[in-house]
Amino acid sequence: MHKHDQESLLIKTLSEGYTITAACKRAGVSRMFYNRHYKDDSEFRKKVDRAYTLGKQMNDDRVVSALMKKINDYDWRPIKYYLEHNVAPYMEKNT
Repeated sequence: MHKHDQESLLIKTLSEGYTITAACKRAGVSRMFYNRHYKDDSEFRKKVDRAYTLGKQMNDDRVVSALMKKINDYDWRPIKYYLEHNVAPYMEKNT
């Protein structure tokens, strides 16, 4: 695989929500290569940052969707979690 193809696959994998380590492995590049390239190439860094943000947003959506499904199924654990983190009267006070 050519360097450009590896970079493209790495960026695509990050945008799908994979970790940097997993994306490097999938693209066939070392983490050392990634770190050096990220440090030295501002265009690569911008692409990585955008892809990583997109992947994180996608993962956040997946987690919220799974949480809401469990809440809709009346599973008390995610209901308790949601209330304690989002509804003022149920939120624990940090003292």
